[in-house]
Amino acid sequence: MKLGDNICPRCGEKGYGIFTKWVLNEMKQRFEPYYYFAHREKDEYGHARQTWCYIRKAVALAILHGETEEPEETMEEEIKVEA
Repeated sequence: MKLGDNICPRCGEKGYGIFTKWVLNEMKQRFEPYYYFAHREKDEYGHARQTWCYIRKAVALAILHGETEEPEETMEEEIKVEA
């Protein structure tokens, strides 16, 4: 999966980057990475405000490592050809 034209993989709006925020886990014993995508929105007075979309870990790692996701149909066709 690629992050093309700075489009959020979750909501489809323009924004920038995949940022890592380290958040304390539920047991408050260690920090774990959470991945977010930033958006800038204007409020009613015209001031810029930053909002965040949470990106699932698997999706974020696929984007960061440049992996591509293939449809399952393509994979099934390859298996049939090999068999």
